[in-house]
Amino acid sequence: MTLPVVFIMISNHFPNTFAHQMNWMILVAIILIGATVRHFFNLKNKGHLNIWILPIATAAIFALIFVTKPASTVSNSPDKVSFGTEHIPFALVRTILDQRCLSCHSATPTDDVFRIAPKGIMFDSDKKIQSLASLIKTQTVTTIAMPLGNKTGITPEERIILGRWIEEGASLE
Repeated sequence: MTLPVVFIMISNHFPNTFAHQMNWMILVAIILIGATVRHFFNLKNKGHLNIWILPIATAAIFALIFVTKPASTVSNSPDKVSFGTEHIPFALVRTILDQRCLSCHSATPTDDVFRIAPKGIMFDSDKKIQSLASLIKTQTVTTIAMPLGNKTGITPEERIILGRWIEEGASLE
């Protein structure tokens, strides 16, 4: 149980697990895989070499990695976003960031938990937003780790808009 507990303690570094829609199932799978590997070593110490246990545990880990991997691209389906193939204006992106991110990521956060911007990341200026576009995509669109616990209620459509704006080149126009 030690390795799963350590993993749980550092899980905030792995948003593909804790922010995943099946996060509890992923946690149970990690615990079961860890217990299986430990069982192998317990049997080995007693003189029973059941070598078949390790390939099964390895296959289970790879299956879990496959299930939790983030989507490589943002869906641009017009039925989900009213823009279809149109250019995403920065004004819309700025509105989304102001509503969903600025309460924490600002020089003067208004969030009830964060009194300073986490990791010093602030979206107060347009140029700063543009320079952090790849980080925004990773944290907000790909891994869906931000906003933390979706505290500000960002919608899937808003995530798609952010992702499309970044894929278009993160223009400030």
